[in-house]
Amino acid sequence: MTLSAGDSSAMEIDFVEDYRGKGISEGRRAILLRLHYRDATRSVTDEIVQPLHDTIVSKALESLRALDDAVRVR
Repeated sequence: MTLSAGDSSAMEIDFVEDYRGKGISEGRRAILLRLHYRDATRSVTDEIVQPLHDTIVSKALESLRALDDAVRVR
């Protein structure tokens, strides 16, 4: 099995934090997500996961920016 964005068994996303305190503008929030990657047949390495992770982050940011041009990434 190879990891892919469409394979829900290969990735899990945890919602970790919704922060709205110091350093975040009024009416804004900072969210923290944890993505878990796995493959049933082998260990997953950064080399395997990074291209998929970069695609997921890029597409998520693209979608968010379509909603609001003020989305910032850290």
